[in-house]
Amino acid sequence: MWIKTCQGIYLNSDLINEFFIAPSKIEGYVISAIKNSETRPRVVAEFNTKEESQNYLDRLMKGIGNRIWEVSMADWNYTGHKKDHKETRRGGS
Repeated sequence: MWIKTCQGIYLNSDLINEFFIAPSKIEGYVISAIKNSETRPRVVAEFNTKEESQNYLDRLMKGIGNRIWEVSMADWNYTGHKKDHKETRRGGS
């Protein structure tokens, strides 16, 4: 089965050794996959909470028999990184 990630990259599930959930470097959680020939994990999807990511991973594992699994941004409420006061620049002299 081919998996289209949230970044638009297609991954062949037959070449993937492992799927796992990890904390995002910015905010929330990500589902990542490690392919046979690579050491760096590929991000499949991003979520706000660990529960949402676990539910989505469960759905993904049940759908492995399908031809293409497309990660849809509408499946979760990932809001992305929010800037804190140190990252917000204001004009002035």
